[in-house]
Amino acid sequence: MTRLRVEVVRDRCAGYANCLEAAPDVFDLDEHDVAVVAEVDFPVEARAHLDNAARRCPAKAITVIEM
Repeated sequence: MTRLRVEVVRDRCAGYANCLEAAPDVFDLDEHDVAVVAEVDFPVEARAHLDNAARRCPAKAITVIEM
């Protein structure tokens, strides 16, 4: 069964929080205002939701990967 993983490149994240606005159930900001992923593993049905959050990142720090 295909699953999705979301990765954030920490040194590229600038803390814009667009991902948090797009998917507050998936992302949060840590104490350094860097995006962190609440979960590691997502169902393939969440693809559109996750891709939207990744597209909204002006720093292009978010990647959605099929596992």
